[in-house]
Amino acid sequence: MKFQRGFFLSISMLFVMGAVSVATADNLHVACVLPTTCSANPTDITLSNNPATFEIGLNGDLSGTGSGDFYLIALVPNNEAAGFSESISATNTGFSPVAPIDAGAFTSGKLNDLLDNASNGFSGLGNGHPLSSYLDATQIAGVDPSATGYEVFTYNFGLVNLPTLPVFTTGISPVGTVFTSLMTTTGTKDVIFDSPNSEGLLVGSAVPEPRFNSLLLFAGIMTVALVYRRKSRSA
Repeated sequence: MKFQRGFFLSISMLFVMGAVSVATADNLHVACVLPTTCSANPTDITLSNNPATFEIGLNGDLSGTGSGDFYLIALVPNNEAAGFSESISATNTGFSPVAPIDAGAFTSGKLNDLLDNASNGFSGLGNGHPLSSYLDATQIAGVDPSATGYEVFTYNFGLVNLPTLPVFTTGISPVGTVFTSLMTTTGTKDVIFDSPNSEGLLVGSAVPEPRFNSLLLFAGIMTVALVYRRKSRSA
């Protein structure tokens, strides 16, 4: 677990979900940024609210140094992926906002089987990213139990120089989407760093905008005041 910008980022390591990848000093780690909060869930992938703002860096405390082209990977549940076109904005990256590129369906095997091929052009991702490592999280109750796989989308944000952290802000993502990431040697698709399965970000249900929350609070206060007034008159 780690603390970042005043919010507790809880990642349960009690459930392995068949994951092979293990977090090391050379892995990319995610942390939520205000106003996004992350909370515990019955998997080893963090559950965020929606939309989400988060940052990614090297080492558990995000202090690691590295440079390369940064790719955000969105695993969108296949029962919600039709027409997906969500752009994502970022700071401290070469490009922003960035539109998604469809990398194909991920319904079996491992993520590297999809990305490490002639069609998508990546190399060196490794084989530690089986479908179950992500899908077990998406299928938890209250997220998207009906999903049977993902449509995978890549976002190329260009050059990132860590430890200056890239900060990403999504739109309203399909519930159950998992964001993961990788970095490549500048100008290539040769992977040098990637996110272990425990550092994926699972997107939860959409949350009301602050002004809507304020309206709900105001309505609640007015209701209590009205009830109290009626009781006072009848006393």
